[in-house]
Amino acid sequence: MSPKNPRHLKRTLSERFWEKVDRSGDCWAWIGHVGSEGYGYFRMPKRPVYAHRMSYELANGAIPDGLVVMHKCDNPRCVRPEHLALGTQSENIRDCFKRGRANRTGQRTPKALKVEAAKMYEPGKTTQPKVAAALGITVRK
Repeated sequence: MSPKNPRHLKRTLSERFWEKVDRSGDCWAWIGHVGSEGYGYFRMPKRPVYAHRMSYELANGAIPDGLVVMHKCDNPRCVRPEHLALGTQSENIRDCFKRGRANRTGQRTPKALKVEAAKMYEPGKTTQPKVAAALGITVRK
């Protein structure tokens, strides 16, 4: 009788992560689970983690306490290490406003939503309703 998970079939954390990444574009798109806010999630044994944070840790090591991983490319699904940077939450919020991704209430602007939707939409791979659902918006008919 063979074991349920033979040792030679077990994948490393890195292998499990990178098999869920489409590296065909400038931004490396997370193709695993994506939450309603547009960020990818990677399943860990105890809890899911943001995919961009896992990417940063795999490439650079642990994220120091008090810092967040920011996207230089403004694409929440991007996990390309070169497109990620560390910063404080305050820096991340200032960057969000500076680039027009949020209004005074902290909500994403229509312009920001359009940019995110354009980055997420891939003809033949996804649909407009799926992109809209990932962004928490509806498709206008």
